[in-house]
Amino acid sequence: MKPPLLVETSQKLSRIFPQLSGSQYIAVDTESNSFHAYFERLCLIQVSTPEEDYILDPTVLEDLSPLGEILADPSIEKIFHAASNDVLGFKRDFRFHVRGLFDTAIAGKLLGYKHLGLATFLREHFGVTLDKKWQRWNWAQRPLEEKQLDYARLDTHYLIPL
Repeated sequence: MKPPLLVETSQKLSRIFPQLSGSQYIAVDTESNSFHAYFERLCLIQVSTPEEDYILDPTVLEDLSPLGEILADPSIEKIFHAASNDVLGFKRDFRFHVRGLFDTAIAGKLLGYKHLGLATFLREHFGVTLDKKWQRWNWAQRPLEEKQLDYARLDTHYLIPL
């Protein structure tokens, strides 16, 4: 598995836009500072295609409107796991609307799974163990370490095949 591409400039965002907008589906997740701030905000956005994993840093990107266009495009399926907080964060922080959403947690519930956490699904279906120590990390802190980026990437890397 190659490392994710960290997107911290508008130039990088414009370079990945064709891959994202040309994809039939993308996997999406976010990390926030919700356990460390009175008013939470999205601090990291993970996006995967079948070929690539991207980590967007909204704390330094001035214009995320290309991502907003992709999230609003109903012809691109957006795959989330337990999407409600992510969707609320996109709407609250950027006024983005998500259309064409598929939620793997809801799908798991409909299929009769008792344990709906992403860590359980990844362990059972892919033999991957998530290091959940980063789950409540203050994602507003910079610089991000490689192990944090690896954790964040796993939240979307397997969602499309799942």
